[in-house]
Amino acid sequence: MEILPETVPEGFLEFLESLDEDDYKIAVPTSDTQTATTQTSLIENDIINEIYQKLDEIYLKFIRINNLSESEKKSIETIINNLRSLIIKIINSLNGQISTYNNDIADLKKKYCFL
Repeated sequence: MEILPETVPEGFLEFLESLDEDDYKIAVPTSDTQTATTQTSLIENDIINEIYQKLDEIYLKFIRINNLSESEKKSIETIINNLRSLIIKIINSLNGQISTYNNDIADLKKKYCFL
């Protein structure tokens, strides 16, 4: 999957590089008590929605500070939509791995009588 369209508005990549960590940092809840015998949580829809919201905020922030043509706006929208698709594929893959991990833990619990 190609993330960037053929034309990217001037300054957009530099803008992305200049973002502060707070502009894109997502808090993912974890448990400090997780051990090899506890199940790991799947990545839930609220985290996906937060990621989407951050992408939208980045888009709107760039739009506000630049006078863009409609084609440049469409180009950035394409990037954002491609990122969303890529993120969903990554999350689905991670959730699949987490499910396998949880199944393995359940099997170990049964086999070795862990509570």
